[in-house]
Amino acid sequence: MAWAYWVIASLGGFDGIVKKIKHAASIKKVEKGLERFYIMYDTAKMLGQIT
Repeated sequence: MAWAYWVIASLGGFDGIVKKIKHAASIKKVEKGLERFYIMYDTAKMLGQIT
């Protein structure tokens, strides 16, 4: 069980873990947004709206 405490401590305690999780979640949100933007851009290009 001691290794679990070591892992938590090495990640910066519980606050550090929460920050890492929030950071990872925000990166995922940005990726989703970019994906949507590219899909919209490609669609507009195919329809000839963007030359």
